[in-house]
Amino acid sequence: MAQLSGITRIMPDNGNHFTFFLASLEGGGIQKATTRLIKELIAQGVKITLVTINGSGPIRSEIPSKCQFVDLNVKRTRYSFFPLLKYLRTSHPNIGISSQTHLNVLLIIIRLLCGYPKKLFVREHNTFTSENVFLGNLSESIRIPLIRIFYPHCTQIIAVSESVANSIKLFTGIKESIRVIWNGLDISNIEEKQHVSGYLQKVELENSCKVIVGVGRLSKQKSFRDLLEAFSILINKIDAKLYILGEGEERELLEGKAHQLKIQDHVYLPGFIDNPYPIIANADVFVSPSSWEGFSNVIIEALACGTPIVATDCPGGPKDILQDKPFARIVEKGNPRELANGIEEILSTNLNRILIKKYAERFDISRVAKAYIELIKTE
Repeated sequence: MAQLSGITRIMPDNGNHFTFFLASLEGGGIQKATTRLIKELIAQGVKITLVTINGSGPIRSEIPSKCQFVDLNVKRTRYSFFPLLKYLRTSHPNIGISSQTHLNVLLIIIRLLCGYPKKLFVREHNTFTSENVFLGNLSESIRIPLIRIFYPHCTQIIAVSESVANSIKLFTGIKESIRVIWNGLDISNIEEKQHVSGYLQKVELENSCKVIVGVGRLSKQKSFRDLLEAFSILINKIDAKLYILGEGEERELLEGKAHQLKIQDHVYLPGFIDNPYPIIANADVFVSPSSWEGFSNVIIEALACGTPIVATDCPGGPKDILQDKPFARIVEKGNPRELANGIEEILSTNLNRILIKKYAERFDISRVAKAYIELIKTE
């Protein structure tokens, strides 16, 4: 990884040199998806520069050595206007790709002032809903007017699912310049990691019991409370254990809920696990009870592990990804009993896991990278 200190003049940009912009390198889904895309684009011969507002975080170690890395070292995006302006005036990038609304808007404003990046593609990863737009916090409520005002001034909006694209059209009135390109995963890498020993060896998994797994941030969006209630219904019928992998602000709430439902001896919340794939691959069913999504990477990860899925019919990626396949059940969101019924139905169905893995190949990162290259060539 070639890191540049300060604002340094970079080699002249062209159609084979993409500059990515990220607010940080914390371990979120956007950062992981961007890093995967960068690695694959480099493998396909594209020169990459990654510019971060604040380059600290666990994802930093995953930046490939052939990626030119610029850390503006600014604490927050709101304070980065002048460092970004100076960088763009100095480096003159031709093609810019940015993620997260606040950074996207800032780059559009700076582009209007200095003309760079010459082409700017902004990515949206989350589906907008009435719940998170009108009933969410202040930062959520102002995203829609910001998108409505500024996004028409970018080269192209990239949505990670049809649901994200449709929600932008619905809430902002923007109808043109929206292109859907899924997030991608390194399917072969997931296949390799499934067989690595790890957390699974540290817990007692009885062969006779069913293993149910959920993965994601312990937050309101992921609705793991509904999964706990569904599991409390199931535990009266089947011998099962529930693993919810992830960390977040609802940990105490979920632990309290498990005790309230008297299922604490069957529920495990081990926190964030760097390699969850052995657990997912050995699970009998993967459950995504989310209230909304943009594009659910963990569902693709479960498919790549060959694990059947139960997901809620929430705004976002689940239905787009699963498309009524026999190895998946889509159930009403916010309905624990329906969630329990879906899990029970999957557990009683004999499914071919090889076919599930085969289906996951359509989401491989190599296909996604090619879609970006083709899009940028045509714009």
